[in-house]
Amino acid sequence: MDGALADIKRTHGGHHLVLGFDGSLGGAAQVFADQTLVSKVDNYGQYAELELAAGADPQQILHRLVASGARLSRFELQEASLNKIFIDLVGVEAVRA
Repeated sequence: MDGALADIKRTHGGHHLVLGFDGSLGGAAQVFADQTLVSKVDNYGQYAELELAAGADPQQILHRLVASGARLSRFELQEASLNKIFIDLVGVEAVRA
C-alpha cells in the first residue's frame, strides 16, 4: 500500500454498508447471498458489514431487507477502514503472524 490516504481508500476500499438489526433478521441471509448486490459479508447476527458488488445500489439493499421482514436499527454507507483494507490485501494469516 502506497499513496495518499484518500487514494488508497478509493482504490482498495470499495463501498461498505454497516447494518444493525433490531430483533428480526427477516430474509437478510437471502439478500446477503445475492452476488449482484453483495460481494462480501461479515455477518455477526444482529450486526453485519457488507461490501457492495460493483454497481450495486445501497437503496435496493435497504428495500429488499425491509421487504423481507428485517427490522433495521442501523443502515450506514461508509468507506472501508484502513485496517480492513490492510487485512483484505495481506490476508488474516499475515496479520496474525
